[in-house]
Amino acid sequence: RIEFDWLECACCSVPYSVLHHLNGVDETLDTGDDCHEVNLKQRAGMLGHRTWNDGTCPVQLIDHHRWERSDLWTRFTRNTNIFRWDFMKQQMEFGEYPFRAPNNFDLFLMPHPTVRTDHKLDVEDAPRIRVLRPRRGQVLREPLVLVEFEVEGVDLSSSSFCLSVGLRQSICVNRVEEVRMAVHTAGCHILHVLVYDGDFRLIAEEQVAFVQEVPAPVGQLGRLAGAQEAATGRAKGEASTVRSGLEFDAVQEVFREEHDRPKESMLFVFNKNPAHYDTWRDGLWAALRLIARNFSIQYLNVDDIVVAQQPEINYYIRPGTFKFILGWGAFGSPTDYFLRQIHKKYDDRHPKALCIGGNAVPPDEEVLEVYDLLFYETEWYRDTISFHPMIRQAFGINTNIYHELPPRLNPDGSRFYEYDVLMVGHFLPWKRHGLL
Repeated sequence: RIEFDWLECACCSVPYSVLHHLNGVDETLDTGDDCHEVNLKQRAGMLGHRTWNDGTCPVQLIDHHRWERSDLWTRFTRNTNIFRWDFMKQQMEFGEYPFRAPNNFDLFLMPHPTVRTDHKLDVEDAPRIRVLRPRRGQVLREPLVLVEFEVEGVDLSSSSFCLSVGLRQSICVNRVEEVRMAVHTAGCHILHVLVYDGDFRLIAEEQVAFVQEVPAPVGQLGRLAGAQEAATGRAKGEASTVRSGLEFDAVQEVFREEHDRPKESMLFVFNKNPAHYDTWRDGLWAALRLIARNFSIQYLNVDDIVVAQQPEINYYIRPGTFKFILGWGAFGSPTDYFLRQIHKKYDDRHPKALCIGGNAVPPDEEVLEVYDLLFYETEWYRDTISFHPMIRQAFGINTNIYHELPPRLNPDGSRFYEYDVLMVGHFLPWKRHGLL
Protein backbone atom coordinates (compact mmCIF):
# COMPACT_ATOMS: atom_id res chain seq x y z
CA ARG A 1 0.00 0.00 0.00
CA ILE A 2 1.31 3.43 -0.93
CA GLU A 3 0.73 6.31 1.46
CA PHE A 4 0.62 9.79 0.03
CA ASP A 5 -0.52 13.28 0.95
CA TRP A 6 -1.08 14.67 -2.50
CA LEU A 7 -1.97 12.91 -5.71
CA GLU A 8 -0.56 14.89 -8.60
CA CYS A 9 -1.30 12.62 -11.54
CA ALA A 10 -3.39 9.54 -12.13
CA CYS A 11 -4.15 7.33 -15.09
CA CYS A 12 -7.61 6.94 -16.55
CA SER A 13 -9.02 3.92 -18.36
CA VAL A 14 -12.08 4.60 -20.49
CA PRO A 15 -13.78 2.22 -22.97
CA TYR A 16 -13.89 3.69 -26.45
CA SER A 17 -17.64 3.09 -26.57
CA VAL A 18 -18.07 5.59 -23.72
CA LEU A 19 -15.93 8.21 -25.44
CA HIS A 20 -17.96 7.52 -28.58
CA HIS A 21 -21.25 8.39 -26.87
CA LEU A 22 -19.76 11.38 -25.06
CA ASN A 23 -18.05 12.64 -28.23
CA GLY A 24 -14.73 12.68 -26.44
CA VAL A 25 -13.63 15.00 -23.64
CA ASP A 26 -15.34 18.35 -23.09
CA GLU A 27 -12.50 20.69 -22.16
CA THR A 28 -14.59 23.86 -22.10
CA LEU A 29 -13.88 24.29 -18.39
CA ASP A 30 -10.39 22.81 -18.35
CA THR A 31 -8.09 25.45 -16.89
CA GLY A 32 -5.62 23.01 -15.38
CA ASP A 33 -7.82 22.08 -12.41
CA ASP A 34 -8.72 18.53 -13.45
CA CYS A 35 -12.24 19.63 -14.43
CA HIS A 36 -12.22 17.66 -17.67
CA GLU A 37 -11.41 14.44 -15.79
CA VAL A 38 -14.38 14.99 -13.49
CA ASN A 39 -16.45 16.00 -16.49
CA LEU A 40 -15.67 12.75 -18.28
CA LYS A 41 -16.36 10.58 -15.24
CA GLN A 42 -19.65 12.20 -14.28
CA ARG A 43 -20.99 12.37 -17.83
CA ALA A 44 -20.25 8.64 -18.12
CA GLY A 45 -22.27 8.20 -14.92
CA MET A 46 -25.18 10.04 -16.54
CA LEU A 47 -25.10 7.38 -19.25
CA GLY A 48 -25.54 4.70 -16.59
CA HIS A 49 -21.93 3.51 -16.45
CA ARG A 50 -20.39 2.56 -13.12
CA THR A 51 -17.23 4.54 -12.44
CA TRP A 52 -14.69 4.42 -9.67
CA ASN A 53 -11.34 5.83 -8.58
CA ASP A 54 -8.49 3.37 -8.25
CA GLY A 55 -6.03 4.85 -5.79
CA THR A 56 -3.60 1.94 -6.03
CA CYS A 57 -2.23 2.88 -9.44
CA PRO A 58 -0.36 6.19 -8.99
CA VAL A 59 1.59 7.57 -11.88
CA GLN A 60 3.37 10.40 -10.10
CA LEU A 61 3.16 11.57 -6.49
CA ILE A 62 4.22 15.04 -5.48
CA ASP A 63 3.67 16.52 -2.04
CA HIS A 64 3.37 20.18 -2.94
CA HIS A 65 2.90 21.38 0.60
CA ARG A 66 6.28 20.15 1.81
CA TRP A 67 7.95 22.49 -0.62
CA GLU A 68 6.33 25.74 0.38
CA ARG A 69 2.92 27.09 1.28
CA SER A 70 2.26 29.74 -1.28
CA ASP A 71 -0.13 30.63 -4.07
CA LEU A 72 2.20 28.80 -6.42
CA TRP A 73 1.68 25.36 -4.90
CA THR A 74 -1.59 25.71 -3.00
CA ARG A 75 -4.87 25.18 -4.79
CA PHE A 76 -7.78 27.42 -3.89
CA THR A 77 -11.42 27.12 -4.84
CA ARG A 78 -11.05 30.30 -6.84
CA ASN A 79 -8.63 28.47 -9.14
CA THR A 80 -11.16 25.78 -10.04
CA ASN A 81 -14.44 25.43 -11.91
CA ILE A 82 -16.22 23.47 -9.17
CA PHE A 83 -19.35 25.60 -9.11
CA ARG A 84 -19.37 26.28 -12.83
CA TRP A 85 -19.30 22.51 -13.49
CA ASP A 86 -22.30 22.01 -11.19
CA PHE A 87 -24.20 24.55 -13.26
CA MET A 88 -23.08 22.93 -16.52
CA LYS A 89 -24.37 19.53 -15.35
CA GLN A 90 -27.73 21.10 -14.58
CA GLN A 91 -27.82 22.64 -18.04
CA MET A 92 -27.10 19.23 -19.57
CA GLU A 93 -29.99 17.66 -17.69
CA PHE A 94 -32.36 20.25 -19.17
CA GLY A 95 -30.94 20.04 -22.68
CA GLU A 96 -29.55 23.58 -22.58
CA TYR A 97 -25.92 22.55 -22.81
CA PRO A 98 -24.89 19.70 -25.14
CA PHE A 99 -24.42 16.41 -23.30
CA ARG A 100 -22.12 15.25 -26.08
CA ALA A 101 -18.96 17.35 -26.00
CA PRO A 102 -19.27 20.34 -28.39
CA ASN A 103 -16.01 19.54 -30.15
CA ASN A 104 -15.15 20.38 -33.75
CA PHE A 105 -15.61 16.71 -34.66
CA ASP A 106 -18.32 14.08 -34.24
CA LEU A 107 -17.20 10.60 -33.25
CA PHE A 108 -20.52 9.21 -34.47
CA LEU A 109 -19.36 9.96 -38.00
CA MET A 110 -15.97 8.33 -37.60
CA PRO A 111 -15.03 4.65 -37.93
CA HIS A 112 -15.31 2.66 -34.72
CA PRO A 113 -12.15 0.68 -33.82
CA THR A 114 -13.50 -2.79 -33.12
CA VAL A 115 -10.24 -4.77 -33.49
CA ARG A 116 -7.01 -4.25 -31.55
CA THR A 117 -4.16 -3.34 -33.88
CA ASP A 118 -1.83 -5.85 -32.23
CA HIS A 119 -4.30 -8.70 -32.69
CA LYS A 120 -3.70 -10.87 -35.73
CA LEU A 121 -7.01 -11.57 -37.44
CA ASP A 122 -7.39 -13.87 -40.40
CA VAL A 123 -9.71 -11.66 -42.40
CA GLU A 124 -10.07 -14.25 -45.11
CA ASP A 125 -11.85 -16.76 -42.87
CA ALA A 126 -13.46 -14.49 -40.26
CA PRO A 127 -17.21 -13.75 -40.49
CA ARG A 128 -17.80 -10.29 -41.88
CA ILE A 129 -20.78 -8.00 -42.20
CA ARG A 130 -21.15 -4.87 -44.29
CA VAL A 131 -23.92 -2.26 -44.01
CA LEU A 132 -25.09 -1.07 -47.43
CA ARG A 133 -27.83 1.31 -46.29
CA PRO A 134 -27.88 3.82 -44.74
CA ARG A 135 -24.54 5.15 -45.91
CA ARG A 136 -22.07 6.57 -43.40
CA GLY A 137 -23.03 10.18 -42.64
CA GLN A 138 -26.24 10.00 -44.72
CA VAL A 139 -28.91 12.57 -43.86
CA LEU A 140 -32.35 10.93 -43.66
CA ARG A 141 -35.56 12.87 -44.12
CA GLU A 142 -38.01 10.03 -43.58
CA PRO A 143 -39.06 8.62 -40.18
CA LEU A 144 -38.31 5.02 -41.17
CA VAL A 145 -34.72 3.92 -41.68
CA LEU A 146 -34.27 1.24 -44.34
CA VAL A 147 -31.35 -1.00 -43.37
CA GLU A 148 -29.64 -3.26 -45.92
CA PHE A 149 -26.61 -5.42 -45.11
CA GLU A 150 -24.65 -8.36 -46.44
CA VAL A 151 -22.52 -11.00 -44.71
CA GLU A 152 -19.64 -13.31 -45.60
CA GLY A 153 -18.38 -16.41 -43.82
CA VAL A 154 -21.55 -16.78 -41.76
CA ASP A 155 -23.63 -19.93 -41.31
CA LEU A 156 -27.02 -18.52 -42.30
CA SER A 157 -28.90 -21.56 -40.97
CA SER A 158 -28.07 -20.86 -37.31
CA SER A 159 -27.18 -17.16 -37.15
CA SER A 160 -29.16 -14.22 -35.79
CA PHE A 161 -28.79 -10.66 -37.05
CA CYS A 162 -29.58 -7.91 -34.54
CA LEU A 163 -30.00 -4.25 -35.46
CA SER A 164 -29.87 -1.51 -32.86
CA VAL A 165 -29.74 2.27 -32.69
CA GLY A 166 -27.79 3.24 -29.58
CA LEU A 167 -27.28 -0.32 -28.30
CA ARG A 168 -30.30 -0.12 -26.02
CA GLN A 169 -32.61 -2.62 -27.68
CA SER A 170 -32.35 -4.64 -30.87
CA ILE A 171 -34.53 -5.90 -33.68
CA CYS A 172 -33.41 -9.44 -34.50
CA VAL A 173 -34.01 -11.35 -37.74
CA ASN A 174 -32.82 -14.82 -38.74
CA ARG A 175 -31.99 -14.09 -42.36
CA VAL A 176 -30.33 -11.40 -44.46
CA GLU A 177 -33.15 -9.10 -45.48
CA GLU A 178 -34.16 -5.44 -45.60
CA VAL A 179 -35.25 -4.16 -42.19
CA ARG A 180 -37.20 -0.98 -41.47
CA MET A 181 -36.58 0.78 -38.17
CA ALA A 182 -38.24 3.86 -36.69
CA VAL A 183 -36.02 6.50 -35.07
CA HIS A 184 -37.82 8.78 -32.63
CA THR A 185 -35.31 11.58 -32.05
CA ALA A 186 -33.57 13.94 -34.43
CA GLY A 187 -29.79 14.21 -34.61
CA CYS A 188 -26.81 11.91 -35.10
CA HIS A 189 -27.37 8.21 -34.47
CA ILE A 190 -25.19 5.15 -34.68
CA LEU A 191 -26.66 2.01 -36.23
CA HIS A 192 -25.17 -1.25 -34.93
CA VAL A 193 -25.63 -4.52 -36.83
CA LEU A 194 -24.46 -7.55 -34.85
CA VAL A 195 -24.18 -11.18 -35.93
CA TYR A 196 -24.58 -14.01 -33.39
CA ASP A 197 -24.03 -17.71 -33.86
CA GLY A 198 -26.33 -20.49 -32.64
CA ASP A 199 -25.04 -20.07 -29.05
CA PHE A 200 -25.62 -16.32 -29.30
CA ARG A 201 -21.94 -15.54 -29.26
CA LEU A 202 -21.04 -12.33 -31.06
CA ILE A 203 -19.05 -13.23 -34.18
CA ALA A 204 -19.19 -10.03 -36.26
CA GLU A 205 -20.39 -6.46 -36.01
CA GLU A 206 -20.53 -3.28 -38.02
CA GLN A 207 -21.75 0.22 -37.32
CA VAL A 208 -22.65 3.23 -39.38
CA ALA A 209 -23.51 6.75 -38.28
CA PHE A 210 -26.35 8.67 -39.91
CA VAL A 211 -28.26 11.89 -39.30
CA GLN A 212 -32.02 11.77 -38.76
CA GLU A 213 -33.82 15.02 -39.59
CA VAL A 214 -37.41 13.72 -39.59
CA PRO A 215 -37.93 11.39 -36.61
CA ALA A 216 -41.06 9.34 -36.03
CA PRO A 217 -43.06 11.49 -33.57
CA VAL A 218 -44.20 10.09 -30.24
CA GLY A 219 -46.56 11.09 -27.45
CA GLN A 220 -48.87 14.04 -27.88
CA LEU A 221 -46.89 15.34 -30.83
CA GLY A 222 -47.41 12.04 -32.63
CA ARG A 223 -51.15 12.37 -32.14
CA LEU A 224 -51.25 15.94 -33.39
CA ALA A 225 -49.09 15.82 -36.49
CA GLY A 226 -47.37 13.60 -38.98
CA ALA A 227 -43.62 13.20 -39.08
CA GLN A 228 -42.94 15.83 -41.73
CA GLU A 229 -45.16 18.45 -40.10
CA ALA A 230 -43.81 17.73 -36.64
CA ALA A 231 -40.22 18.08 -37.85
CA THR A 232 -40.94 21.57 -39.22
CA GLY A 233 -41.95 22.82 -35.78
CA ARG A 234 -45.58 23.60 -36.63
CA ALA A 235 -46.74 21.50 -33.69
CA LYS A 236 -43.71 21.93 -31.47
CA GLY A 237 -45.76 23.40 -28.62
CA GLU A 238 -46.63 19.83 -27.69
CA ALA A 239 -43.36 18.24 -28.79
CA SER A 240 -41.44 15.98 -26.46
CA THR A 241 -38.18 17.31 -27.89
CA VAL A 242 -38.94 21.02 -27.43
CA ARG A 243 -36.16 22.67 -25.50
CA SER A 244 -36.24 25.81 -23.43
CA GLY A 245 -34.84 28.19 -26.01
CA LEU A 246 -31.92 28.94 -23.68
CA GLU A 247 -29.52 26.49 -25.29
CA PHE A 248 -28.48 28.79 -28.11
CA ASP A 249 -26.04 30.70 -25.88
CA ALA A 250 -25.15 27.63 -23.79
CA VAL A 251 -21.39 28.08 -23.67
CA GLN A 252 -21.62 31.83 -23.09
CA GLU A 253 -24.11 31.22 -20.28
CA VAL A 254 -21.77 28.78 -18.52
CA PHE A 255 -19.11 31.47 -18.32
CA ARG A 256 -21.29 34.12 -16.71
CA GLU A 257 -19.66 35.48 -13.57
CA GLU A 258 -22.38 34.34 -11.15
CA HIS A 259 -21.75 30.66 -11.97
CA ASP A 260 -18.25 30.85 -10.50
CA ARG A 261 -19.47 30.83 -6.89
CA PRO A 262 -21.74 28.63 -4.79
CA LYS A 263 -25.45 29.23 -5.20
CA GLU A 264 -28.10 29.39 -2.52
CA SER A 265 -30.65 26.58 -2.65
CA MET A 266 -34.40 26.73 -3.14
CA LEU A 267 -37.05 24.01 -3.06
CA PHE A 268 -39.66 23.84 -5.82
CA VAL A 269 -42.72 21.78 -4.85
CA PHE A 270 -45.19 20.83 -7.57
CA ASN A 271 -47.72 18.17 -8.53
CA LYS A 272 -47.48 16.97 -12.10
CA ASN A 273 -47.88 13.59 -13.77
CA PRO A 274 -44.31 12.46 -14.59
CA ALA A 275 -45.53 11.35 -18.02
CA HIS A 276 -45.98 15.05 -18.88
CA TYR A 277 -42.45 16.16 -17.99
CA ASP A 278 -41.24 16.06 -21.59
CA THR A 279 -43.95 18.43 -22.83
CA TRP A 280 -43.82 20.88 -19.92
CA ARG A 281 -42.53 24.05 -21.56
CA ASP A 282 -44.85 26.84 -20.36
CA GLY A 283 -43.96 30.21 -18.88
CA LEU A 284 -43.52 28.79 -15.38
CA TRP A 285 -41.10 26.18 -16.67
CA ALA A 286 -39.06 28.83 -18.49
CA ALA A 287 -39.07 31.03 -15.37
CA LEU A 288 -37.65 28.16 -13.32
CA ARG A 289 -34.87 27.72 -15.84
CA LEU A 290 -34.00 31.40 -15.44
CA ILE A 291 -34.17 31.13 -11.63
CA ALA A 292 -31.77 28.18 -11.90
CA ARG A 293 -29.11 30.58 -13.15
CA ASN A 294 -28.97 32.11 -9.68
CA PHE A 295 -30.23 29.33 -7.37
CA SER A 296 -29.60 25.64 -7.02
CA ILE A 297 -33.12 24.20 -7.37
CA GLN A 298 -34.23 20.99 -5.70
CA TYR A 299 -37.42 19.64 -7.30
CA LEU A 300 -40.04 17.77 -5.25
CA ASN A 301 -43.04 16.27 -7.05
CA VAL A 302 -45.89 15.47 -4.66
CA ASP A 303 -48.26 14.21 -7.34
CA ASP A 304 -48.76 10.96 -5.40
CA ILE A 305 -50.51 12.75 -2.51
CA VAL A 306 -54.28 12.11 -2.43
CA VAL A 307 -55.62 15.12 -0.56
CA ALA A 308 -59.02 13.48 0.13
CA GLN A 309 -57.25 10.85 2.26
CA GLN A 310 -55.55 13.54 4.40
CA PRO A 311 -52.27 11.57 4.61
CA GLU A 312 -49.71 12.31 7.29
CA ILE A 313 -46.73 14.20 5.89
CA ASN A 314 -43.38 13.24 7.38
CA TYR A 315 -40.98 15.62 5.69
CA TYR A 316 -38.85 17.64 8.04
CA ILE A 317 -36.64 20.33 6.52
CA ARG A 318 -33.76 21.55 8.64
CA PRO A 319 -34.02 25.31 9.24
CA GLY A 320 -31.92 27.30 6.80
CA THR A 321 -31.67 24.51 4.23
CA PHE A 322 -33.30 26.63 1.54
CA LYS A 323 -33.39 30.34 0.84
CA PHE A 324 -37.10 29.91 0.14
CA ILE A 325 -39.70 27.33 -0.94
CA LEU A 326 -41.71 27.88 -4.11
CA GLY A 327 -44.83 25.86 -4.80
CA TRP A 328 -46.97 25.45 -7.90
CA GLY A 329 -50.56 24.29 -7.67
CA ALA A 330 -54.09 25.37 -6.85
CA PHE A 331 -55.45 25.89 -3.35
CA GLY A 332 -56.48 22.44 -2.19
CA SER A 333 -53.96 20.75 -4.49
CA PRO A 334 -51.33 18.21 -3.33
CA THR A 335 -48.76 21.02 -3.40
CA ASP A 336 -50.86 23.28 -1.20
CA TYR A 337 -51.63 20.41 1.18
CA PHE A 338 -47.95 19.48 1.49
CA LEU A 339 -46.79 23.03 2.22
CA ARG A 340 -49.52 23.60 4.79
CA GLN A 341 -48.70 20.34 6.54
CA ILE A 342 -44.97 20.99 6.93
CA HIS A 343 -45.76 24.51 8.09
CA LYS A 344 -48.14 23.33 10.81
CA LYS A 345 -46.56 20.01 11.83
CA TYR A 346 -42.93 21.12 11.92
CA ASP A 347 -43.44 24.87 12.35
CA ASP A 348 -41.40 25.28 9.17
CA ARG A 349 -40.16 28.85 8.91
CA HIS A 350 -38.76 28.85 5.40
CA PRO A 351 -40.27 31.71 3.37
CA LYS A 352 -42.92 30.22 1.09
CA ALA A 353 -44.50 31.40 -2.14
CA LEU A 354 -47.23 29.76 -4.21
CA CYS A 355 -47.76 30.01 -7.95
CA ILE A 356 -51.51 29.57 -8.07
CA GLY A 357 -52.40 27.05 -10.79
CA GLY A 358 -56.18 26.65 -10.95
CA ASN A 359 -59.12 28.29 -9.23
CA ALA A 360 -61.54 25.48 -8.34
CA VAL A 361 -60.98 25.95 -4.57
CA PRO A 362 -61.08 29.49 -3.12
CA PRO A 363 -58.37 30.57 -0.64
CA ASP A 364 -59.03 30.55 3.11
CA GLU A 365 -57.62 32.57 5.99
CA GLU A 366 -54.80 30.06 6.60
CA VAL A 367 -53.19 31.29 3.39
CA LEU A 368 -52.00 34.40 5.26
CA GLU A 369 -50.16 32.26 7.78
CA VAL A 370 -48.56 29.78 5.39
CA TYR A 371 -47.55 31.88 2.37
CA ASP A 372 -45.36 34.97 2.34
CA LEU A 373 -46.03 35.62 -1.35
CA LEU A 374 -48.71 34.62 -3.87
CA PHE A 375 -48.28 34.64 -7.66
CA TYR A 376 -51.33 34.84 -9.89
CA GLU A 377 -51.47 34.49 -13.67
CA THR A 378 -54.47 36.44 -14.99
CA GLU A 379 -55.60 39.88 -13.88
CA TRP A 380 -59.20 38.84 -13.19
CA TYR A 381 -58.02 36.55 -10.35
CA ARG A 382 -56.28 39.40 -8.51
CA ASP A 383 -59.36 40.39 -6.48
CA THR A 384 -59.72 36.82 -5.18
CA ILE A 385 -56.41 37.07 -3.30
CA SER A 386 -56.33 40.83 -2.72
CA PHE A 387 -56.60 40.22 1.05
CA HIS A 388 -52.97 39.03 1.03
CA PRO A 389 -50.38 41.80 1.55
CA MET A 390 -47.89 40.38 -0.97
CA ILE A 391 -49.22 39.35 -4.40
CA ARG A 392 -47.54 39.54 -7.80
CA GLN A 393 -48.59 38.72 -11.34
CA ALA A 394 -46.36 36.11 -12.99
CA PHE A 395 -46.47 33.10 -15.31
CA GLY A 396 -47.12 34.16 -18.91
CA ILE A 397 -45.63 32.26 -21.83
CA ASN A 398 -42.20 30.95 -22.67
CA THR A 399 -41.25 33.50 -25.31
CA ASN A 400 -38.04 31.63 -26.11
CA ILE A 401 -40.06 29.09 -28.07
CA TYR A 402 -43.58 30.58 -28.32
CA HIS A 403 -43.32 33.75 -30.34
CA GLU A 404 -44.77 35.37 -33.42
CA LEU A 405 -43.74 33.83 -36.72
CA PRO A 406 -43.89 35.41 -40.19
CA PRO A 407 -47.43 35.09 -41.57
CA ARG A 408 -48.27 32.28 -43.97
CA LEU A 409 -49.63 33.60 -47.27
CA ASN A 410 -51.84 32.19 -50.00
CA PRO A 411 -50.57 32.26 -53.61
CA ASP A 412 -52.50 35.52 -54.13
CA GLY A 413 -50.72 37.16 -51.21
CA SER A 414 -53.65 37.06 -48.76
CA ARG A 415 -53.16 35.79 -45.20
CA PHE A 416 -53.59 32.05 -44.77
CA TYR A 417 -55.32 30.84 -41.62
CA GLU A 418 -55.09 27.16 -40.83
CA TYR A 419 -57.77 27.28 -38.11
CA ASP A 420 -61.01 29.26 -37.89
CA VAL A 421 -60.97 29.20 -34.08
CA LEU A 422 -58.02 28.57 -31.79
CA MET A 423 -58.54 27.72 -28.11
CA VAL A 424 -55.50 27.12 -25.94
CA GLY A 425 -55.96 24.79 -22.96
CA HIS A 426 -57.74 21.61 -21.96
CA PHE A 427 -61.10 20.63 -23.42
CA LEU A 428 -63.15 20.90 -20.23
CA PRO A 429 -66.94 21.36 -19.94
CA TRP A 430 -66.91 24.71 -18.15
CA LYS A 431 -64.93 26.30 -20.99
CA ARG A 432 -68.05 26.02 -23.21
CA HIS A 433 -66.31 25.51 -26.51
CA GLY A 434 -69.66 25.10 -28.22
CA LEU A 435 -70.28 28.86 -27.84
CA LEU A 436 -67.18 29.82 -29.84
